[in-house]
Amino acid sequence: MPETSAQAILYRRARRLRRLTGNQKLRSQGEIEAAQMTVGILYCFISSFDVVFIENHHFNLGQNGLAFIGIIVGVAVCYFCFLPWAILSLKPRFKLGVFIPEDRLPLAMFGAVFLPTSMFWFGWTSGGNIHWISPILASALWAAAAFLLFQAGLNYLADCYPRYVASVLAGNDFFRSMVGAAFPLFSTAFFHNLGVGPACSVLGGVGVAMLPIPFILYRYGGRIRSWSKYAD
Repeated sequence: MPETSAQAILYRRARRLRRLTGNQKLRSQGEIEAAQMTVGILYCFISSFDVVFIENHHFNLGQNGLAFIGIIVGVAVCYFCFLPWAILSLKPRFKLGVFIPEDRLPLAMFGAVFLPTSMFWFGWTSGGNIHWISPILASALWAAAAFLLFQAGLNYLADCYPRYVASVLAGNDFFRSMVGAAFPLFSTAFFHNLGVGPACSVLGGVGVAMLPIPFILYRYGGRIRSWSKYAD
């Protein structure tokens, strides 16, 4: 199919002009925006399961696989409890036509609190002298946090940039996938060298530092979006 994205067409035109003229300073708007993007982190927690349940609690591989049931339970609770609540609370606003992107963020507020809480809980109850159910329950809370943050965050981005939603979500997914591929290369050593408790505390500290973000966006998101010519 012929390309219809203005960003992609302009990028190809700029690339062709650079090749023809030799002027490497020619850049499309999409390239300029990409050069200004910043990065963030997420994937590290899952790598701690082998350390906690195989090394500390002496689970075999089959039992270690069953330890992930906590994550399934956490997501299921969110799916059947938090999402219906969010849908029911937003439905009247949709009908009245007063919906704004920031209405997506209450779910993220819960997730922002759950995430560092689950990190500290998991890290400091992961020792072999504490029953294995405790870190599994903590992993359920972590899964709930991740689910809520993903649902709120991705929908918020889509609502903020509806004209560029495909590019926004593709860029978000690409970055998360790159991080997900890179973190397993060092995350096991991270938990071994620091210990699960201190390592999870580092991750929990990052979560605490980022906790105010959904609250700030909920209060000032409209003003922040007004600064961007790409946001509707």
